[in-house]
Amino acid sequence: MRWWGLAGWAMTLSGCVETLSAGQVQVDAGADSGAQCQGTYPAAAVMTTPDEQLFVGGVQQPDATIVAAEVVRASSKTFSRVVSLDAKGLTGKLDVLLDSGAQQEAVVMIADGDGWALAGNTLGKEGDLWFVRINAAGVPQASSVDLGGSEACYGLAKVGSLYAVSGQRSGVGLTSAFFALLDAKGSCVQNCTAQYTGGAGSNSSSGNAIALLPGGDFLLAGESIPAKGNGGLDGAIWRLGSDLKEQSFTAYGGAGEDWFWGIEAASLPSQGWLAFGQRNGQGWLVAVDANGKELWQRTLAATKDVLSVAATPQGWAIGAKTAGGQRLVGIDHLGNILWQQNHLGKPYSVLRRPQGYALVGDLQGDARVLFTDPWGHADCQAAGLCAGVLTCDDQLACTDDVCAAKTG
Repeated sequence: MRWWGLAGWAMTLSGCVETLSAGQVQVDAGADSGAQCQGTYPAAAVMTTPDEQLFVGGVQQPDATIVAAEVVRASSKTFSRVVSLDAKGLTGKLDVLLDSGAQQEAVVMIADGDGWALAGNTLGKEGDLWFVRINAAGVPQASSVDLGGSEACYGLAKVGSLYAVSGQRSGVGLTSAFFALLDAKGSCVQNCTAQYTGGAGSNSSSGNAIALLPGGDFLLAGESIPAKGNGGLDGAIWRLGSDLKEQSFTAYGGAGEDWFWGIEAASLPSQGWLAFGQRNGQGWLVAVDANGKELWQRTLAATKDVLSVAATPQGWAIGAKTAGGQRLVGIDHLGNILWQQNHLGKPYSVLRRPQGYALVGDLQGDARVLFTDPWGHADCQAAGLCAGVLTCDDQLACTDDVCAAKTG
């Protein structure tokens, strides 16, 4: 394996753009700092071997390192591992091979107190949900789970001392969304065989992501071919009570193929939630309240899918797949685009860092983490006017203060 080092950056400042609460944009003049290359942009951290590999998720650690979940698709088998890295590459603190003898593939990863939890799937004729916990020393604490059928797991969340998992369960003539609770040992303790569909007559659904609501209820986001839908596959959100009984189901989209990969909270609870995925071949965002009621939606031009989202004080940072790579987009709580930058590779997970973002994913068969500044720039040349903004706060409570690449 091979890891790469550092490059430089440049800084200037000429102004800042602010998005008002009503969605208008204004420009405040700012003094040119005159500074050039006052720091470093870390180069992308790349792990390369003859095998296909990718980072499917990551957790930003308090010490600025990233703990990442990697999938390796070797010629003989597929397996997963967990590694820690910083802007210079592997740290040596953590390198855990997760190999229980069966082929398995991690899909999602979360922080778990003094360690981490991962969920995914075992591979074979009939796939099963796969769950593992790792403590801070890198020792696995739990292993594979079989809910009694054929499942594909996509969602994972910590619920008190338990773990919520979600995904798709296959049966005779029916694929349904599932949502189950596991204990710390990985044993299913509640809702192990429950099914969620798009109503009577619906024969294909999947629960791809979980949101925890104040008071103990849940939102389950995914996809469905509902009995009363918009035609074809629709984006779907189920609201579940704390007893995991379905309270409501809402289908979103149009006549094309639409789905949600995930759902992310706004930085302010009153701003609701952002469901993200694809609508009819374009990256798609739908803001909803706690009941799943649509607040607004938009598609992102020249993108194919939104794969990951991170909440920010201004709104969200969006990782979207494009025809030639990936796009990192900043949007406010009203769906206005604040900035956007194109990069190579795929963004399976967007992480907020003190100096910007980390795009955790892959590039041409190699696992990679790409580091950017707060406006999505990955190098000195691309940063131009925006790099090095120290502050453009006008002290007005109803504005978000950000930098726009073309105007400074």
